[in-house]
Amino acid sequence: MILSNNFSTSIHEILECANDATFFISDWNKENNILNFDIDKTSLLSKYHTKKNVYFFSDEFQKLKENHAPFALCGETIEPISPSHFSIVSNCTVASFLCLYFISKQKKKINALILAPIYFSHIRILQDIGANIYYIDCYNNKNIIDEICEIVNHNTIDILIATEPLFGTGISIAKYIFCKINEICNEREIYFLIDYAYGGMKWDDHLGSQEAFFMNLAKNNYTILIESVCKRIFLNGIKHGIIVANAQIIKAIEEISVYVAGCLSEQQILVYEQLYNINTQNYIAEIINKNNSHYSSNYSLLKILLADTPFVISLCDSGYFCLIGILKNFNMSNISIAKNILLRTNILTIPHDRYIFNSEDYYYFRVNLAVSQDKLLSAIQILLKTYANGVD
Repeated sequence: MILSNNFSTSIHEILECANDATFFISDWNKENNILNFDIDKTSLLSKYHTKKNVYFFSDEFQKLKENHAPFALCGETIEPISPSHFSIVSNCTVASFLCLYFISKQKKKINALILAPIYFSHIRILQDIGANIYYIDCYNNKNIIDEICEIVNHNTIDILIATEPLFGTGISIAKYIFCKINEICNEREIYFLIDYAYGGMKWDDHLGSQEAFFMNLAKNNYTILIESVCKRIFLNGIKHGIIVANAQIIKAIEEISVYVAGCLSEQQILVYEQLYNINTQNYIAEIINKNNSHYSSNYSLLKILLADTPFVISLCDSGYFCLIGILKNFNMSNISIAKNILLRTNILTIPHDRYIFNSEDYYYFRVNLAVSQDKLLSAIQILLKTYANGVD
């Protein structure tokens, strides 16, 4: 399918109706008093401000990358990644822009294929560079490969974008599908951008096998991986992003980053050093596993709570988002439903059609599983009581 030119990702109309007492159930942050990463476990505080007068550009990190490479969480399951094969940037949104801008400079007109649902920034950036956007609905879709082949066989596709897990759903695309896509893209010289910013949080993966799998995929000539350990431990205010790709792509992206993205902060670099320091690895793994248990526990409770109700829930196995749908009795716009929910319950939900997720029968929104159990269950119970017969 082809995305309409006037497709909008804006949610300002909903956000304007929120107030200080609103419970944001689709939030991208967590509460301050749970799931905290203990900075005291690192040497961050003692080093801060010692280089406050220095610029930190992505193309000047040779020594930093030699000493602190992002394969550390894979253990010994992959060979070390050369410094020329990855770049450190200020965040994953910037990483996405740099990658797509780089590709746009190679082509006069970009034809993109999106595996939906997907993070809205990719959509907006593609729209801004004038791309033609094809998409495939991947939620509960067993024919992803066939549909990809159908599109690439009949159209000149320049880039294919996928997220792990499918954005906001908590559902991972099977590894064999990623391998097949990687093979197709490499054969046809299609750039394969994997957004792994919310990856590395498979609830049953305690050995870093998922991390190693995606790092290995990025060894192909046309595959680009975006990731950030910061997402997994909620260091959102001092985070960084990492791009993994072949040396030619990384060199070009780092050259672009100097005049497009500028420099990183001292604190971001110090955080990077600490997160990829061998002395910190066990603690990071411990925190990620502990957080995963929290998400999994909240999800299990939601499944029980929503059984035999007009609500449906995605079959999650990863990350700290799941998808919930409320039965629709009338053909209302999702924005209107979100405003209705907010005005009646003071619970803020983000319609998932913002991320190219379509449903005629249900109003879908993502739920943040990182919030405290009591607040999450309380909000869901309010929604169940208010919409016991679905949205009317």
